[in-house]
This record gives sequence, C-alpha cells and structure tokens, in this order.
Amino acid sequence: MRIWLLLVVLSCPGLVWSQPGSGLPVADDGLGYALASALLNHPSIQGKNAEVLAQSYLVRSARQQRLPSLTTHANNLNETRDQGNVALDIPLLTFGRIGADIRLQKERLSAERVDLTKVERDLLEQTALQYAAVLTARDQLANARASSAAHEELHDFLSRRAAGRLAAEADLVVSRSRLYRARADEQRYTVGLQTALTDLHSSTGVTVPALRPVEFSLFHTLPSNPGAFVELVMENSIEVQAKRQAVVVARADVTKARKVLMPTLSFRVEDEFLDDSLVNIDQSRVGFVLHSTLPGLGFAARSRAQGAAAGLSAARHDLAYTRQEAQRRARLLTQEYALYVQLEDTYRQAVQALEDAVASVRRQYNAGRASWLEILNMQRELDQQRQEVTRMSHERISARLRMYGQVGYLHGLHGGYAQMDDGHG
Repeated sequence: MRIWLLLVVLSCPGLVWSQPGSGLPVADDGLGYALASALLNHPSIQGKNAEVLAQSYLVRSARQQRLPSLTTHANNLNETRDQGNVALDIPLLTFGRIGADIRLQKERLSAERVDLTKVERDLLEQTALQYAAVLTARDQLANARASSAAHEELHDFLSRRAAGRLAAEADLVVSRSRLYRARADEQRYTVGLQTALTDLHSSTGVTVPALRPVEFSLFHTLPSNPGAFVELVMENSIEVQAKRQAVVVARADVTKARKVLMPTLSFRVEDEFLDDSLVNIDQSRVGFVLHSTLPGLGFAARSRAQGAAAGLSAARHDLAYTRQEAQRRARLLTQEYALYVQLEDTYRQAVQALEDAVASVRRQYNAGRASWLEILNMQRELDQQRQEVTRMSHERISARLRMYGQVGYLHGLHGGYAQMDDGHG
C-alpha cells in the first residue's frame, strides 16, 4: 500500500516531502495532499489493515496443521499403577481435508484485501467530495461577499439621493432590508465554509486549506462514450470484485464442508513413561494410524455441507444483483454529469444576461424610466443565479469525482489523477 500511496503523492504537482519525521508532505492546498493524508491517517484504513493481518495469521495456522502433533496424557485411574503416554503424530495423508481448509483461509485473506481496497476507495471518494464541497463553500462565500458589496454600494448610492430628496424613504428602507439579508447570507456561508473544512479534516486527520481547484487536466482519461464508461466500471468496480471474491470463498467453503469427514493417515511414535510394571521393557511403539471422527453420525457434516451449498447460491445471486446495480449507477452517473454540464452552461448564460440587465436598469433609473425596486430585484436575481452557477459547478465536479471513484482512478491507478476529455474543468 505504501508504494502506490507514494505514487499518488508524487503524481500530484506542488508536493514536496515534509520535515524529517513528519511522514507527510509539506502542507499543500491541493486534492492530492488531502487524499494522501486520508489514506495515512484515517482509522478505518488502519483497522482494515489489522483485519487483513489477522486473517493472514489464520492462513498460517491452517498451513501449520500439516506439522506433527504432540499428545501427552497421564492418569492414576488404575489402582495398582500410574499411567502416562506421549505420542507424536506425523500426518501423511488427509485426503484433501487440510488442503481445503488452507484454500478457504487463503480465499478469505483475498476477500479481506479486496475489502481493504473497497474501504480505501470509499474513503478517497468521500475525501474528494469533501474537498470539492470546501471549494464550493468558498465560492459561495465569495458570491455572498460580492452580493453584500453590491447591496452596500446600492444602499450608499440611494442614501445620497435620499439626502438630496431625490429618492423615496420607502426605497431606502427596502434597500436597507436587502443589505441586511445579504450580510446574513454572508455569515451563513461563512459558517458553511467552516463546516465543510471540519468535514474534510475528519477524513484527512490534518488541516487541508483546500485552496487549489481540482485540476482535471492532471487526471487520467475517462471514456467520453457512456457505454464505454459502463464497461470500464464493470471491469474495475470494487463492489463487483468483492462479490466475486465472496463467491470464491463460498465455493471453497463448500469444498471444505465436503472434506470434513475425511480420515487422516499418520505415522505415530509413542511411549509409555509412567507404567512401573513395564520396567526393563521397551515401551516405545511406532506405526501407521488411520483415524477419523463422525460427529452426529454424519448428519451434522451433511447439514454443514448443505448450508455451505446454500451460501454459495446466495453469493452468486448477490453477485448478479451487484452487477446490475453497478451498471445502473454507472449509467445514472453519466446522465447526471451530462445534465449538470448543460445546466451550468445555461446558468452562466443567464448570469451574463442578468449582468447586462442590471447595468441597463441602472441607466434607466438614472434617466427616470425605472424604479429602485426594479434595480434591487434584478440584483437579487443576479445573486441567486451566481449561486446556482456555483451549485451546478459543484454538482458537475462531484459527479465526475464519483465517476473516477467507481473505476478506481482516485486510488492511484495510472499515476493517480485522470484527465477529462470533454473540455470542462
């Protein structure tokens, strides 16, 4: 994991290594630093790594079943003498029983590793979306400050006209009310920015100012064709990979359940070491032993095998459902992204038209052909449209980041970042 994490960090421009001992790049304001920090610091990654390590020990334990077994026992159940026995069993042939258990534990280890990748991808997508939310909150705050400045300029202009008895008092009251509302919005967006930064910090574990925009020009290319993107998702979806591995685990569990009644052929060396009646007699014995157990007269093993077969069937159905869901989400993401691109362009055109309209109404007011309320309403509409542009830009970027997350491009594949191919940044 450290190798590809290093590739992620190195692939992001503007990153240099930290001061000695810190283990992180120097505090940067880009997305790459946020992603690297999340992978290094988030407890969910550390906990999942511990689960992978725990399963690796179970694999080792399964392999060690092939090692010799040492058995000792002693008793005084016989009234005339004490009895003690030590035996060393070397398994020679288990008819696939131990091998089936080893395979099952290996497949479970593979499943844990896939789950680790899934946790990492989910965390990276969550962090990227939180980073985008910070950028949006900062843009919204900038819009709110511009709105406050515009309303303050309008209010000052009208105040001067009212002082010269060129404006009505009612217009001045309305202007003051709009100014207070703009200032309240500015305070609200200030809190929203702090909230977004707090959410980002909860994932990264360090302070990330998030001043640098998401540089899509550094990202690896995604297919522009929706059908090709769906195919790419099906090839790289971590949810599908996890369910596919679950089927492999269930199949290995079926094999183990069928092998559980298999006997074990061992070479045994044993010795009696407490029986005083056998003094001067060689008490050691060597030979082959074939032993097996039949719990519940075999019915328990049969039910266990039937349960494993049912689990395999359930895993296969779950895989089919996950594939359908992955396809549906992929198609939905492409549709949402295309919609947000169109909406953002539409709102930008509306903002341009409103900016021209506001200037025109100001000229008409100076010429006495428009009311002050028309200017305030036009300014409010302009402010709202600017916020809509910011919101649509956020939705577009978030949809694109989710598309990257679905195919694992945020996880450091092909140098980390991907490149958009449609001209939108």
